[in-house]
Amino acid sequence: MSNILVTGGSGFIGSQLCKELIKQKHNVTIYDLVEPDFECKHIVGCITEEKKLSDAMKNMDIVIHLAALVGVVKCIKEEDLLVKYNYEGIDILVNACTQNNIKQVVFASSSEVYGESDESIEILEEAELKPLSLYGKSKVYGEEKIKEYGINSDAKITILRYCNIYGYGQKNNFLLTRFVENTLSDRELVICGDGNQTRCYTFIDDAVQGTIISMMREKFDIDTFNISAGRLYTIWDVVSVLAKISNKKMIIRLDTPENMGRLSSIEIKNRFVSCKKIHQELAFYPKYDLNKGIEALYIYLKSLQANRVL
Repeated sequence: MSNILVTGGSGFIGSQLCKELIKQKHNVTIYDLVEPDFECKHIVGCITEEKKLSDAMKNMDIVIHLAALVGVVKCIKEEDLLVKYNYEGIDILVNACTQNNIKQVVFASSSEVYGESDESIEILEEAELKPLSLYGKSKVYGEEKIKEYGINSDAKITILRYCNIYGYGQKNNFLLTRFVENTLSDRELVICGDGNQTRCYTFIDDAVQGTIISMMREKFDIDTFNISAGRLYTIWDVVSVLAKISNKKMIIRLDTPENMGRLSSIEIKNRFVSCKKIHQELAFYPKYDLNKGIEALYIYLKSLQANRVL
């Protein structure tokens, strides 16, 4: 059993991760601006409050850093908050880790650090990082700072590049959750571009298990792992699965990135993120393909909708 501090532990990935860590009998404390919606030790605080953050780290074995401004579009619209949380925040976190001699840190990065890729080529962890978005660039900065801390402190560092995570608890400004909610409410699905963009959509349960397995690896080193389903899907694949699960006629509209508040210059056409490393080194295999994941999300959101009606 470890004492674990999770920054951003009330968020989408963080809440599901903390629930699983608690289930595994770890002593978990959430550090977040928002109180968790489940029973857990928690401290309400901002990642930029260095003294409060440092005090929260006392006697911690592991720090998992999830707190960040997330989302490509959101980071463009709120660049001041991007700087505050994703740049200043990581500097303050590293200082707090140094003050407390933290010997294990997990950093939540993103597949956005890779930028564009060829549709047929899997991106391995050693690939050159060529982020197009402000969000992706902020994650590269975070990775560099965390690695630097590991080198200077001999700490065990785990960098996780999450790849299009979706599932219960996610906000509907992300594609799969929005599409499922709109399908349930018989609203149109607006597709940005031609719908042939490819991604490795990864279900939240797989992301949580991959995180824990990576964190608990035996080697006390600095390492990076893709957290990816390792399977390539288009947006049309998502629509097809939804149509099958819902047994509804889908209402589709194509639109341009600019009309949807996005920038064509940073739109990623293809991103095939490999999960071979975590397979080979840690024997972890995702359990959810797109069909199983969307079905789980559909059932979950349908139950929430029914409860709201009641």
